[in-house]
Amino acid sequence: MNVREAIKEWLQYHHISVVFGNPGSTEIPFLVDWPEEISYILGLQESQVVAMADGYAQASRMPAVVNLHSQPGLGHAMGALMSAKRNRTPLVVTIGQEDSRHHIVEPLLYGNLAPWASTVSQWSYQPTSAEDVVPALERAYHEARRPPGGPASVILPMNYLNGQAVWNPRREIDYHAMPDGMEDLAGILNAAKFPALVMGDEVDKEDAWAQAVGLAEALDCPVFGAPLSMRVGFPNRHPLYQGILNPVMSGIIQSLSPYDVVLVVGGPAFLTYPYIPGSREWGQTRVYHISSDPEYLARSMAAQGYCGSVRVAMETLLTKIVPKEPELPEVELWEAEQKSAAARERADMGSDYVLYTIGQNMPPDTIVVDESVSHSLLLRKILNFTRQGSYYTASNGALGWGLAAAAGIQLAQPGRRVMAVVGDGASLYGMQSLWAIAEHRLPIVIVILNNHGYTILKSLTQSLYPGHLPATPGLTVQHVNFVRLAESMGVRGSKAENPSDLEWQLKEAWSSREPYLLDVQVDAEIPKLL
Repeated sequence: MNVREAIKEWLQYHHISVVFGNPGSTEIPFLVDWPEEISYILGLQESQVVAMADGYAQASRMPAVVNLHSQPGLGHAMGALMSAKRNRTPLVVTIGQEDSRHHIVEPLLYGNLAPWASTVSQWSYQPTSAEDVVPALERAYHEARRPPGGPASVILPMNYLNGQAVWNPRREIDYHAMPDGMEDLAGILNAAKFPALVMGDEVDKEDAWAQAVGLAEALDCPVFGAPLSMRVGFPNRHPLYQGILNPVMSGIIQSLSPYDVVLVVGGPAFLTYPYIPGSREWGQTRVYHISSDPEYLARSMAAQGYCGSVRVAMETLLTKIVPKEPELPEVELWEAEQKSAAARERADMGSDYVLYTIGQNMPPDTIVVDESVSHSLLLRKILNFTRQGSYYTASNGALGWGLAAAAGIQLAQPGRRVMAVVGDGASLYGMQSLWAIAEHRLPIVIVILNNHGYTILKSLTQSLYPGHLPATPGLTVQHVNFVRLAESMGVRGSKAENPSDLEWQLKEAWSSREPYLLDVQVDAEIPKLL
């Protein structure tokens, strides 16, 4: 069996039915005699290919395979690969390489790619022979899954794919270990007078909402969302939920200062942006932290960290916590306040009104992909997330992820509708993904929140340099016809300039089984950053 044939067999062995790629000449040996049972999802630019695979891997909860074109393709993909690394997304990344028999003269597409790839990968490697290729892919599969998870890259000299293959299947590895110290942690929580929980993205990644709710109700304590979390770790309409923490360290400390014990479950403790001067003293509050990610724990602000599966940890704690009788507050008042805020802003197409209207029209099991940037905190407050795996965003601030990730997520979850809510500035980094969305007839509702510029940067400028905004260039984006852009890629679209437009167009979008883009002219008022 040659290496090309063995790679296809390796894909099937791991039940990988989709590969994402943007090929060039070095990838032709990889693609020759491609099996019909494995879909090759073509993207028009490498960053979009990686983001599609990122979304697919997160939503399918298994590694995705990406096929990139030598050093130009890797260069184009670097930002998206860094997003995947920060998202802790397991990707097996194959990168084409020139024929090894003339590397000595550094031919046109040659590059020393393994060191490049290592900066955005958990592991990277260039095989030294044809026999090395499939074992390298097998190791990459397990390296990508190894906590915390991330890209694992294999550079494939094109002549190796015609050589003789060697491959022996490996067994699966269970990484869901129980962290040590749960007996002691349960004692600390039982003794706490005023405990609080902070739920991060790992709770959603491990399908552990039920355990998170059980722990919160057993302790009868408030629950906060982790700042800048890429997933929703707790149902945001639960009576114990207090909202997302402000992503500034002094604000986090202030919000958590009333509690004597704070347990952070999953994700970093804490991800912040931007830097604002303020106290970093925790006073009498003691912070504890559970995560499967050793890197998160190494840089944690917690007094004690526990490394292992957050789901297993919470299941164990629930057997040791002395449960309290929860007194759950009512949520009707909050909902009435939100409806009132939306009504006040309706005439001006304000953010509260637009997001409230979007929330009222989306089906209950909608998956939301969020790259709304300046609207993100408000979006997570207003939209109703009652099911696990319903919210995705990137964790490193690089734009251009949202539309492509939405395509990957829809491919992985064909039984649920996906809505991408994307800022106008962010969308322009990833418009090529509309072609793939149209090509595969993915029924995604795409909402462009169009405030004609980079409002998050305007807000930051206004907060840090008062009075200097009018003289700050490069923050306004005008004269883009998003509907025509969408139509050029094969996606229907419409422009909502007033409330009646928005309300009927949302109904039209959700009634369609084809992709649909709405260019929503949202009030361009610059919000206060913090």
